[in-house]
Amino acid sequence: MLHRNLNIKPTLEIRPIYRFNIMVNKTLILKPYSPFEPGR
Repeated sequence: MLHRNLNIKPTLEIRPIYRFNIMVNKTLILKPYSPFEPGR
């Protein structure tokens, strides 16, 4: 069971307007922000 879940990337879900900090130990590349558009 553990081997099956090793390829799942970690996911963070944060409430809207919630302030948070991120500490990383490797380069983190983020896509530019774009508002969510349903059906797109």
